[in-house]
Amino acid sequence: MIVAFCELGGDVLLGKARELADSVGDRVLALIETESTDPQRLISLGADEVLKADIEAPGEWVAVFSDLIESEKVRAVIFPSNDVSNVIAGAVYFRQMGKVGSFLDEADYVDGTMAAKDFNVTGFSLQKSWAESKTSIISIRTTAVPEPFEDNSRYGKVRDYQPKQTSLSFLLEDAPKQPVSSSSELTVIGGDDILAESAKKLADLYHARFLKYSSAIEAIYGPCLAIEVSAKLRDLPEFRSDLISLNTSASPINVISDIAVVNPEIKKIIGNLVS
Repeated sequence: MIVAFCELGGDVLLGKARELADSVGDRVLALIETESTDPQRLISLGADEVLKADIEAPGEWVAVFSDLIESEKVRAVIFPSNDVSNVIAGAVYFRQMGKVGSFLDEADYVDGTMAAKDFNVTGFSLQKSWAESKTSIISIRTTAVPEPFEDNSRYGKVRDYQPKQTSLSFLLEDAPKQPVSSSSELTVIGGDDILAESAKKLADLYHARFLKYSSAIEAIYGPCLAIEVSAKLRDLPEFRSDLISLNTSASPINVISDIAVVNPEIKKIIGNLVS
């Protein structure tokens, strides 16, 4: 299955999703917020199925994507490349690290075997092959795909997203909590006093551990999201797993990050995710 995130301008990806699905004999699922889009239009643009989710804050999409990856055979999830979608995609990658085989943001080219993005300044291109038997997560520049063709004769189905275990949650309230391995727990580090509160809310949303940056932190064993951490390299902790950094300007931590996002609107982006 190819899952297309059809919020935040992502409906333009349905033509590409249809092309990818047809190349491997798969189907297309369009994911939307319950009240935002006409589902039938998405079917006419190429979706075989439309899944509607009741979402109050952008960060809640992470659980929806995680449920799909865990319960369905998802070959790829494609996002429109923008500030909010890229953060959601990165969070899904962290949460489903064992099931995700490849990750690429801001892709300029995608086919049935790989995704690539160009670095125009250097003339180089970064390519990621689709992983066998695992899910690929890709955000695509919407300017790199043609407008999807609308075919009103297409048929598909529409259903509502049902969160996992909602009917059994009352049975789990008093269940003993299982310890979380330090090598798999997501850590969110806040390095700026102004952003610390939002960073903590983001950690709570993803059930992650929150730490205020301090040079006394020696090592982070699991995946880490560092928000506005601007310390010198020698003062940073040792990151023993994947690291995503979000900063409003260039910072030393970007050099060692697996994914580095530099945007002056980071505060606004984080605010949108937790609002």
